[in-house]
Amino acid sequence: MTERKAFKRSEQLEVWYRDAWHCRYCLEPVFFSPALKVLEELGPGHSYYHGNGKTGAMIPLFQWTWASVDHVLAVTLGGSNDPENLVTACWRCNLTKGGKSSSDFSPVRPIPSEQKALNWDGFAAVYAALLPQNDEWSRLIDGRESSTESAVEHRPESESLERSEQHASSAAENKDGQLEPEFFATSLDPDAPRMFVEWQRANPDGYLVNVKSQSKGMLHRVGCPHIGKSEEWVPEWGDLTDRLKVCHPKPDPLHRWAEAQGCALDRCSSCKS
Repeated sequence: MTERKAFKRSEQLEVWYRDAWHCRYCLEPVFFSPALKVLEELGPGHSYYHGNGKTGAMIPLFQWTWASVDHVLAVTLGGSNDPENLVTACWRCNLTKGGKSSSDFSPVRPIPSEQKALNWDGFAAVYAALLPQNDEWSRLIDGRESSTESAVEHRPESESLERSEQHASSAAENKDGQLEPEFFATSLDPDAPRMFVEWQRANPDGYLVNVKSQSKGMLHRVGCPHIGKSEEWVPEWGDLTDRLKVCHPKPDPLHRWAEAQGCALDRCSSCKS
């Protein structure tokens, strides 16, 4: 079975530029999420960006159209990491497709010539213009045709752990003083798996929803054998690794969240959630 890997930034850009920054399933234009983050930093409070794409924290136009790289044939079904098996997908299609093959979801479609002619770039050029040249994304965007390959920046272990611990212990409160659910969008944030592990350690009696699609999710307890131990996270779990996790110390807020999203929840029989 093919080993799942984290794509280099240069590899992601290659796919996005090849596909003219359009989703190959629905043909909608996609946005470069780091550019949305910069826009939010320049003009905070306008819902351009949220680190985990949280509903209600981003306008739907941006929330569901982040650029991602998707395996046409999922790795769990024997798909490879070859460029021919990789396509640009908007976050909506990526989330809805999950671990299904494209034949069970939507065929991969060619980008029409008139859409290619628009020269859309997902705000990548805007990002490169706003950030200095010592930023890795900027260097890759400006020198995309260079043969230099650049791996994703590696944070020191201590720094990553500190950030994860802070995230796990600082859940946001709503206006009534109640804890809001935590979101871990593992396909969008490379730190999300670590932060999810830290959240489980901090909330051993907590609950989580594994979001299978926009309309369906599975409610689990922390420590469920389907999810693994709190200190583990392995790619062999397939869709459990890829999919959005919505977490809370208690189950009722997750039921309310799911109802508000129109997401039907099944209860895991293994952990009796």
